[in-house]
Amino acid sequence: MKRLAALVAAVSATAVVASCGQSGSTAPGSSGPVSVSVDFSRTDGGGPGVRFSDGQPVTLSTANDFASAPFVSDGSLIFTPLRRGGVSAYASTPRLSDTVKTITARWRFGSAPGGSMALSVTDGVNEAGAPSRPFAVRFVVSQQSWYLGVWGLDDQQVSIVGTGQFAPELAGGVDLSARLWIVDNWVTVQLPGGGFATANDTRTSAWAGHRVTAELFTQTGDPDSVPRLREFGAGSVRELPPAGGA
Repeated sequence: MKRLAALVAAVSATAVVASCGQSGSTAPGSSGPVSVSVDFSRTDGGGPGVRFSDGQPVTLSTANDFASAPFVSDGSLIFTPLRRGGVSAYASTPRLSDTVKTITARWRFGSAPGGSMALSVTDGVNEAGAPSRPFAVRFVVSQQSWYLGVWGLDDQQVSIVGTGQFAPELAGGVDLSARLWIVDNWVTVQLPGGGFATANDTRTSAWAGHRVTAELFTQTGDPDSVPRLREFGAGSVRELPPAGGA
């Protein structure tokens, strides 16, 4: 539990910097793609030119000046921390045609400890390209633990609705994946390493958003602890989770 509390506090502190004082930039109507995906392991180069499968750009950003702009290297989206301590970078989808119903991600943890990956459902990004609260869903995973939560606009920290530990810890340097299904108030996660988790909270449907942001976070600022995002996608078509995850 101490490790989980540290993970929540560390990732929350960085995300507060990204969201405070910013309003979401959302567009009215239902224009936008039904789904998007990007496989960075098949992408040459990086930076602002990285695009999703439908041709729209991946919105890349950082919370502040403590990290380089995200870039693609060796088939992964990464960034370079410019200080010791907690640092984040973000990759966001465009606004989908309807609220987010599915999320997929594939990544690798670094060779040093202290990294985590977060996936957040939001309805906007701020002027810097970072996600704006409220977060209808926030899934955070480290090598030791994971949690599901929701996060209101005025809340100082995420409200946890589900959590668990990995035993043994997830390995670094190997591909890991997660998939999320959102059905009304329910969120089901296919966890890295196997198994499913399910949570129910009315705020998930009340705050339903049209975008997903992947957050790469290092608690230490060690470049070797930065997660490597390999693949990322989201869809707005309702799907039911597998029977084993219901």
